[in-house]
Amino acid sequence: MFVGFGVWEESIRKTNESNNTPVIPAKKNVEKETPSTDTAAEPTKILSLREKLVGSYENNFDGIVSKLVFLENGKVKTFFNGLKIDEETWNISGTEVHIGEGNPIYVYKIESNDDLTFIATIAGEKRIEESGETTFKKLK
Repeated sequence: MFVGFGVWEESIRKTNESNNTPVIPAKKNVEKETPSTDTAAEPTKILSLREKLVGSYENNFDGIVSKLVFLENGKVKTFFNGLKIDEETWNISGTEVHIGEGNPIYVYKIESNDDLTFIATIAGEKRIEESGETTFKKLK
């Protein structure tokens, strides 16, 4: 008899009836709860082009600070040196942003770094490409 090994002693007493050999119980698999090692953050939400566009953009040309503020409700406010001068609607057409509903419509290209570049004006049925580029930097 082994002191402290009561389970072992009991298993020796049990025998396999067919050949009279002791039956040794199999080890029990005990699952231990281990803390999660997953340190990955929740996946980042991928923003739609419309969601990415919402925000403020600024251009400084010859001391005049122009600012475009795109709102979630589809409106854009235009400021010159802090003074609001206009409020229009905006929409996305491909990789372009169109500002205005009537005549004219101002066309901006969405750059890969999220800045906006003024590229054309649509007057009636005619699109007039801009010869120079005016880029508005996205403000963080």
